[in-house]
Amino acid sequence: MKILTLIPDGYTLLNTIRQSFKKMNHEVINLNYLSFFKVYQNRLITKTIGLPRTVKNKIKIHDIYREKINQRYLHYVYDYKPDLVFVYNDQYLSYETAKEIRKISNLAFILGDNPFFFHNHPSKELGMYLEADYIFSCDSYLTESFRKAGQPRISEIYFGYDPTICYPKQPTVDEKEKYSNDVVMIGRLYPDILSSWTYKRLWFYNQFRNLNIKIYGHGWHKYKDSFPELMNKVVTPNHYFSFDEMNLIQSCCKVYPVEANPGIINGIHLRVFDCIGTEILPLAEYTKDLESVFKDVEIPIITDYSKAEEIAKYYIKNDQKREQVKKELKQFVDENYTPQSCC
Repeated sequence: MKILTLIPDGYTLLNTIRQSFKKMNHEVINLNYLSFFKVYQNRLITKTIGLPRTVKNKIKIHDIYREKINQRYLHYVYDYKPDLVFVYNDQYLSYETAKEIRKISNLAFILGDNPFFFHNHPSKELGMYLEADYIFSCDSYLTESFRKAGQPRISEIYFGYDPTICYPKQPTVDEKEKYSNDVVMIGRLYPDILSSWTYKRLWFYNQFRNLNIKIYGHGWHKYKDSFPELMNKVVTPNHYFSFDEMNLIQSCCKVYPVEANPGIINGIHLRVFDCIGTEILPLAEYTKDLESVFKDVEIPIITDYSKAEEIAKYYIKNDQKREQVKKELKQFVDENYTPQSCC
């Protein structure tokens, strides 16, 4: 079977899905719409997403951007004639293009965010999910919502992590000296796009400001006046880290706090699985699906931000307990949620 995936590059999810399909002997090609444009063009779109809709309607830049993306999608579908088009969230796919694709291929989505709150497409695009051949959801709330709306072809799925991307490293003495911290986080902020999400992330990680924490990412220092203590723990890299570099940094640290993604309600942030693969202990902000997915194994859960520092300290100080929980989590995920176990 020929499969065309529409998933952003740099997502471990892409490699996990690709490995799953390949293990079933399917041919897989991926398209990333960012590759259709020059870097400055993509940056312009990112910078203007937050403009009022009345302004965007006048300048038409987003409509033109979307139209070009959908033209390229159809070109590849007509040329490649895939048996399945597999889309992460929406990737600017329009309702009209989705209908055209379904004349040629099956169309399936994997939802890592809540499509009822996607910020970059018109409301009518919700119809392409309701009419899709299948939906995989990373959130039990979405599963219930779509079934209630009359879309029965949906189920929950977690792809775990890709062991070819997420793996522990053995740091050298110099690397250990450079990157060793008790707590680590690698990720950027998006103040120009999702201001409320940005503030939530800042508030969550600010709970760990009194610990030996290091945050690597861009966009954080814009909030130095609001979170001065946290900003002292932020490093702005001079380049984007490769997966191997991220694995190295995490292998030098003890715990990784993982906030809940505001774009989902009950679902689990996929970074939780990435941490397990890299063998750093995730401290996961509570969501309902953590209870069902990890019901047979212990995982540190933060249900109250005021207790976050205390929870982190417990696992930082108790090496034996931390190593035991890491080992059991990895064994559990390896047996139930990796491509090798799912296929």
